[in-house]
Amino acid sequence: MSKYLVRRILILLPVLAGISVVLFTILAMAPGDPFEELATNPNVPPEVRMNLRAKFGLDDPLPVRYVRWMVSMVRGDWGFSFVSRVDVDTLILQRLPATLAVLGSALVLAILIAVPIGTYSALRPYSIFDQVATTLAFIGFSLPTFFTGLLFILLFSIHLDWLPFIYRSDISATGWRWYWEHLRQAIMPVAVLGLFQAASMTRFMRAAVLDVIRLDYVNTARAKGLSESTTLIKHVVRNALIPVVTLVALQIPGIFGGAIAGKLAVAAGQPRTSLWQETARRFRRHRLAMVGSVILVALVLAVLVGPLVWRLPINDIDFKAKLKGPSWNHPLGTDDLGQDVLARMLYGGRISLAVGIAAMLIAISIGTAIGATSGFLGGAVDHTLMRITDMFLSLPGLPLLLLIVYLFRDSLRKMFGPEAGVFILIVAVIGGLRWMPVARLVRAQFLSLREKEFVESARSLGAPPIRQVVRHILPNSMGPVIVAGTIDVAAAIIAESTLSFLGLGFPPDIPTWGRILYDAKDNLDFAPHWAIFPGTAIFLTVLSINYIGDGLRDALDPRKVLGK
Repeated sequence: MSKYLVRRILILLPVLAGISVVLFTILAMAPGDPFEELATNPNVPPEVRMNLRAKFGLDDPLPVRYVRWMVSMVRGDWGFSFVSRVDVDTLILQRLPATLAVLGSALVLAILIAVPIGTYSALRPYSIFDQVATTLAFIGFSLPTFFTGLLFILLFSIHLDWLPFIYRSDISATGWRWYWEHLRQAIMPVAVLGLFQAASMTRFMRAAVLDVIRLDYVNTARAKGLSESTTLIKHVVRNALIPVVTLVALQIPGIFGGAIAGKLAVAAGQPRTSLWQETARRFRRHRLAMVGSVILVALVLAVLVGPLVWRLPINDIDFKAKLKGPSWNHPLGTDDLGQDVLARMLYGGRISLAVGIAAMLIAISIGTAIGATSGFLGGAVDHTLMRITDMFLSLPGLPLLLLIVYLFRDSLRKMFGPEAGVFILIVAVIGGLRWMPVARLVRAQFLSLREKEFVESARSLGAPPIRQVVRHILPNSMGPVIVAGTIDVAAAIIAESTLSFLGLGFPPDIPTWGRILYDAKDNLDFAPHWAIFPGTAIFLTVLSINYIGDGLRDALDPRKVLGK
């Protein structure tokens, strides 16, 4: 055990070094520097600016600056914040307790919800409780946290006036009153984050219990006379928690910001049915997947054909009709400039869907290439590529996404135009940060398939490696990749919506669904329709794609038994 821990720690060190190199390089390559504002200040002489740059080493080569920064970090000198006017380590320590309290409470809440519900759903598969829990889980991780937060603010802060929606650290109360006020402030952020995490954990817990409960040692425990509760707690839940604990560890960077398995199979007794025909039949038997397909097709047709039918200009301003609710003239109401919300949603929907599909293609292409190379070649190549994958998995996705977009969006806007430049940047960054799960998935498939009899036969017949990969291994690995692709589309749509909601996505005159939500957040009490309709569009799109992914997973999994 001690040797294993030492080995893992030694592997961790280069991964941490790689993460620091990536983050430092991104910041160093970004346009501008900390003293850029001094260049336009006439009160600061040029020689003073040059001396400041020389003092902080901003003109030194990048490797020299990185080594100096790393040495300072190791020594505990984390620098000075010119914005907050305090040392960086002091600033972090000031914010850390509240951050850890909220995030830790959210994780605890998620575990307390996911473990019992996921376990009971697995013990009663396909029952009414299981179907309701599955539907609620899909709804939970199909709702972006910023939209759920807006709904909570609209309900509990504005209409009911139960909870504050601004977190204040300078509460003047003392004693128990001080603790109560802090608790009231934390309820909504903890609930929003905890429910989102609980939704995905519930699905993992259910799948893990279903796998464990069929194993021989569980049947042996029952045969020895152990009670069902003892068997469940000591043998089933304990071992089923392993993937859930792994998921919790993987979600921690995402908060600060299982692999899908399946194989194609032919049903016994149907020799004339092709693999893809059998997959299509099994998919059609999945009712929620078919519902999701209908909803997604309707949304796609709406954003493609809708602008041809509903011809109101997206930038047509009418101050007489501003913040009006739904009516015959404006079915989804208007915004603060009197612009038609329906027309803007139909226009922005095309951008949101295009971002999701393009980012998915980038993630699938990079992940498949790296996973296939790693799984087929093995050895040192496999070890190196997987350590790089681990390094990218350890990066906090959303904070890094925000950082890259914030630093480089102006440069790409000047180069490609305001709309194309932001589109290229967002698609490239989202796709570039979503390939790691696909790489691990494809690697696992290759490690399994390269030892199968049909690959050994092709190898013995003299098939070159490239033919073995392209004609035999890769086609049989595409089932899980297709499922992962549907998940990546949903994740990319949420990521783009989050960026736009935070004001770092497309320009204000390009109304993506997330941008409409961002513009509507300050008028929730006067015009809730302005936020509800685009949030619902995001929710329905992500929910339908998740349903389709779940249906594809069942259709491509030979262990699933679906009726005719």
